[in-house]
Amino acid sequence: QLKGNLYLSLENVSTRMSRLGKSQLYLGQVMPPEEIVNLVNKVQGEDIQALASEMLKPENFSLATIGPWEDCGNLKKALDGLWN
Repeated sequence: QLKGNLYLSLENVSTRMSRLGKSQLYLGQVMPPEEIVNLVNKVQGEDIQALASEMLKPENFSLATIGPWEDCGNLKKALDGLWN
């Protein structure tokens, strides 16, 4: 889907210019579409798993509730179940 969206975006001038601008701002260079596709093709499942494990740590999340926390028993169980 990423590759398909990239190729479809090349058909629209404003989308193409937006992509070029973002590439220049974020990377300091303009990456050709072929290079982006090559990078996407190199991504392995293990790469995604490693990134997800790093980003989805419990200490990276926060939660705000309105009302007594003691009344949130089911929510507590659900949240504990995410990481246990």
